[in-house]
Amino acid sequence: KEMEKYKVQISQFTDYKAQWSSAQGDLHEQLKTAKKEAKESGEARTKAESELEELRDRVEEMALDKEMAEEMKECAELELERVTEQFEETKQELDLMKEEINNVKTKHKQSDS
Repeated sequence: KEMEKYKVQISQFTDYKAQWSSAQGDLHEQLKTAKKEAKESGEARTKAESELEELRDRVEEMALDKEMAEEMKECAELELERVTEQFEETKQELDLMKEEINNVKTKHKQSDS
């Protein structure tokens, strides 16, 4: 009777050992998978940080380009204003010359008559 009891206990221990080994194997696989995912996640994070840094650099370059473009626009507007004023002055001078020419022609016609 005692022997039967030990056989049952040995059988139970053997089953527990098999279950424990199976559970240990499952946990080992889960750990392996978790480590792999952690490594991939770390690599993805490093890549994302690198891409973010590149984007920051590009934004900074674009901001500088924008600033330069605004300065060039201001210079172009000042130049346009200067040239417009110069054109207006030249146009006024031309109008005065035309008026003088017309006056001279009118006087010349009057003196011929």
